[in-house]
Amino acid sequence: MSIIFLGFQKGYFQYLKLKGMGYKFINTGNNIILKFGFSHRIVYVNSIDTQSKFITKYLLGLESRSLWTLKRIVQSFINIRKKNVYKKKGIFLKGCLINIRVSSKKAKF
Repeated sequence: MSIIFLGFQKGYFQYLKLKGMGYKFINTGNNIILKFGFSHRIVYVNSIDTQSKFITKYLLGLESRSLWTLKRIVQSFINIRKKNVYKKKGIFLKGCLINIRVSSKKAKF
């Protein structure tokens, strides 16, 4: 019970990290633009009860008073683009371990 009270009092934090060539977060006021390469841009409008903090163009911090709202937003970001575990590309939670697979094909270079 005390963890819920402290989270509501101070707020919950979650960090998202982009990995991949051409993947970026762009800050435009109240909106967050996710850039995937040259052709794909996705605009996300911040809700009233969440705040975003741009640490770098590859790292985004999200803060909310509600744990449920924060987890829902983080999950929606992660589900935008499927992770590529072979090339280590996609949207990841900072500090979370991923299972990297080794390709069975031999490299040509």
